[in-house]
Amino acid sequence: MIFGTNQLKDGKHIESNESLRPQEIIFYYDLPAGIGLNDITVDFDDHNFKVTYSKEVESEDKSSFKTIEGGFSEHVSFKLEKGQHWIKNNKLWVSFENGDEKKMSTIQNQN
Repeated sequence: MIFGTNQLKDGKHIESNESLRPQEIIFYYDLPAGIGLNDITVDFDDHNFKVTYSKEVESEDKSSFKTIEGGFSEHVSFKLEKGQHWIKNNKLWVSFENGDEKKMSTIQNQN
């Protein structure tokens, strides 16, 4: 369950439960007009993720093309698992589960 929202710099936002070890964390970013899911790549490893986007768009007078590109990267203190991303209200949403929290729950349940 998600409880808090904090706005960060550059149109980036983060949501998580308010514990120091959230079970799920969601980032969302403002996207340029015209960027869709097919234009976005999300890569992640244990503690880092990177979002990149790129799209060629035709000029208003249809005489040329320009490329819209950009990206975001984050480092978190817990292990990222089960990454998902989607677009909602012209924002890119990226969510992950906390792999470290799952390990802690398993260890606590075994005691």
